[in-house]
Amino acid sequence: MNKIPLLLAVAALSSGALQVRADEVKLTTGLTPGEKLQVAFNSDVQLKLTWGNDTEETVNCPGGPMEIEVKDADLTISTISGKIYSLFVQGNKLSALDISKATNLRQLFAADNELTELSTTNCTLLEEVDVQGNKLTALDLQKNTKIKDINVAQNALTGSSLKLATSARVQNYVTAHNELTRAASFSMNLYEVSTLWMQHNKVTTSLALNGTENLRSLCASSNELPAITMGNAPVLKECWVENDKLTSLDFSKGAPVLETLVANDNDLSEIIYDKNCKGILDYVYIQNNALSIPSMPIIAKTGAVSHYALAPQRPYQAESSYELDTQYDLNIYNKNGFGVNSNPIFTFVNGEGYTLVKGTDYTQTATRRVTFLKSHADVMLHMTSATYYPNLEFVIGPFTVGEPSGITDVTVNSNLFVEGGVGTLTVSASSPEVLRVVSAAGQTIVAKTVANGTTTLSLPAGVYVVNGKKVLV
Repeated sequence: MNKIPLLLAVAALSSGALQVRADEVKLTTGLTPGEKLQVAFNSDVQLKLTWGNDTEETVNCPGGPMEIEVKDADLTISTISGKIYSLFVQGNKLSALDISKATNLRQLFAADNELTELSTTNCTLLEEVDVQGNKLTALDLQKNTKIKDINVAQNALTGSSLKLATSARVQNYVTAHNELTRAASFSMNLYEVSTLWMQHNKVTTSLALNGTENLRSLCASSNELPAITMGNAPVLKECWVENDKLTSLDFSKGAPVLETLVANDNDLSEIIYDKNCKGILDYVYIQNNALSIPSMPIIAKTGAVSHYALAPQRPYQAESSYELDTQYDLNIYNKNGFGVNSNPIFTFVNGEGYTLVKGTDYTQTATRRVTFLKSHADVMLHMTSATYYPNLEFVIGPFTVGEPSGITDVTVNSNLFVEGGVGTLTVSASSPEVLRVVSAAGQTIVAKTVANGTTTLSLPAGVYVVNGKKVLV
């Protein structure tokens, strides 16, 4: 038997079995020859660089940043020894990046380039992807089941063009400044999420955060979110949801360490706090909503927040009508969001600017139980609390009292003459008189005593009610 061919075949098979396919990355850069690529790889890997002009070189990776002089627009990076686990190519004007043969890759950092497409399908071990600041219109991560950190901010992703594996358990999820219309599935993908930043997209569906007990930072501002359902959030520290379409926020299931709440410019009429965050909550910005005292934080006394913006607020819409000779408990507007009495002063003003008189138009007990005695239309309740909310006025209404017919009669002092001009309101009084100017929205603009003589006020154009008279400015 001739043993030589058999031995040669065995040797060839053995040699082939020992060969390990090199990891390979291909890229195209807009940097010109002589400029420097800023790159980094994991340590203990030796690489061969093959440029598009057939220039070759060898580099040993220290595990930190390296500069590589550009010799051509196209570059192929392949391993001589070791494997590529981490790839850092941020800010290199890359227009193309091929990692299909870098199958051992765990970390990809390719932010601030000019990529319009990227395939991660073969990188099934990938755990971190940062491609912020590119031009991607879609990204399919459905094969990347081990992925934990995703940053695709500031791309051109639209609709539902960002796709995740159903078994992925993402911990940090950043999709800000795209045009996505839906978030990932929280029940499947994000119940372990710690950081969720999805601001400046076009998400129009409700956000259900039930079960996201690891959530520490939520930023969902500048979308079109109609609702957010909060579950128990024991480690949530910051919630940024301004410029959405929210009507309520409920943290009552648990947000004991909440430090920052930014929810201005929504349609909020209610915020329910976890009272355990009293003394921890320190930043509250909830202006430009329709909130009243029961949704306010503490800004005076023990547990007060240090940084806040609470006003202006649109009128809070409560009951649409009240009957005569029936007692109503309006003490519900006494306590703020943490159960602290604010002791507000009530002032009722009807649609013609007439201030209802206590004892004549209504009665009020010491515990703010109100009984209306006369009919009035378009009544607004103005509430002030000089001690707890200085320089703030909360408005509730409009609502109807009784069954008014036509315009409610208003008593106007004959000693006061009012005239509207271009951007001005001129008031002439023959003796000191109380002046009250109310906007069409029911907000008190001026409430003071004017001296005898002429007083001129500068006001934006609009319709105002001045001591019961409608005046056009």
